[in-house]
Amino acid sequence: MLLSELVEKDEVSTPAIYGVEVDVESFTPPAKLEEISLIYKADGADIDEALMDVIISYGLAGIEVILEIPAEADDIDAKYLVSVAANAGFSLSLLPPKEPSEEADTKYFARLTDFSGIYLTQNNFGKFIAPVTNYLEYLFVELLRGPEAPFEVNDPYIKERLVELTNEDFVTAFKDSLRQDFYNFFGGQEEFERFARRMMMRIHSFSDECVNDIVGHQANQNTEDNDGKESA
Repeated sequence: MLLSELVEKDEVSTPAIYGVEVDVESFTPPAKLEEISLIYKADGADIDEALMDVIISYGLAGIEVILEIPAEADDIDAKYLVSVAANAGFSLSLLPPKEPSEEADTKYFARLTDFSGIYLTQNNFGKFIAPVTNYLEYLFVELLRGPEAPFEVNDPYIKERLVELTNEDFVTAFKDSLRQDFYNFFGGQEEFERFARRMMMRIHSFSDECVNDIVGHQANQNTEDNDGKESA
């Protein structure tokens, strides 16, 4: 879909619209839009100016923005794109090749490797990089529940823009590639699993602290309310 087609509407019929090509300037998103993915377009070594304006404007309007990077896009600077995404607050998606081949697949896996390494070292990146983030989450779940535990993809974006654009063999291949990337980054499978367990323990501890804070706040509120009633 072209952005010009989208902005003609006063409001959208679905809250999420994916695969939009920016062909016009737009600073105000249509009503009821909550999430949009925009296709990457370059202007020299930078992101196209009109595209970047839309990303920033829609983000400021509260829209979740995903920048899709086609596998066929050349001269992609992973470090630059992740840095811009971190600062501007949007997510990235690495689209699979439109026409799979050994050469295209190898190039795509190399791109996953580049983005994985940068993602794992970018401290201020609060969004996701598909499918890197998604598969890292899967590895955590696998470690927690075991490799035989069922794992169903529920994210509508992943379903529509990654799963449905690939076949099972390709998905298996890029998962194997990402798994090895993560293991290599941490110095092997055992080191990765140690990191994952520490991370899960921190999350569990943080969740306990949040629950205790909520319970304590509620208890204090109830005490204040009861004291107020007795005084009245």
